[in-house]
Amino acid sequence: LDFSDEPLIMDLVTTDLPFMGKTYYVLSNSTSNANLILTLLDSASDTILSEGESTTMTVEGTAYAVTINYISGTEIKLTVNGETTNSLAEGGTYKLSDGSYVGIKDIMYTSKDTGISKVEFSIGSGKLTLTSGSEVKINDNAISGLYSYLTNSTAPLSTSTAKLSSIVIKWQADEDLFIAEDQEITMPGFNAVKLSYGGLNYPAEEIGRAHV
Repeated sequence: LDFSDEPLIMDLVTTDLPFMGKTYYVLSNSTSNANLILTLLDSASDTILSEGESTTMTVEGTAYAVTINYISGTEIKLTVNGETTNSLAEGGTYKLSDGSYVGIKDIMYTSKDTGISKVEFSIGSGKLTLTSGSEVKINDNAISGLYSYLTNSTAPLSTSTAKLSSIVIKWQADEDLFIAEDQEITMPGFNAVKLSYGGLNYPAEEIGRAHV
């Protein structure tokens, strides 16, 4: 995936990213040593919730009733369908019992008696972590043989100045994978690429007569 305009990675956060046949919600960006990291949510729905109120959001046909259990300037706990998350900072995620993920986008805390604290969060059906040079993680599980590479066109590396020029997914299939007429292989994790073999068509045999 090549970006001709090379956007700032920080500007991708809270946007939708069409990728590998799906649309992902960009939850956060970070760095690890010299490597970029993008955290994405699959089929995410997001909203802003005020303290003392409740909201209901639907993701892929499932309804989620959400309230704020605790909020401070740096952390928040949400109660989702009766299940309370861990304390989460901005950009943090929590896996719910049904396998979906809650992601915290922005904590808008106010300590004033007359003020009302708010949180912007999202709920998605799955979490995708792309770390440049490392195996792709789906729902916090590394996918063997599937690597991501995020190309930064600026130096030094910084989440505030880094520009994204490309995202590359490398499928490094091992020697046990093989394709035959009755057997196909599919890219793990994304299931967006399938390789199959249609067999060979041999022409009709020609019989010639030799003249001496």
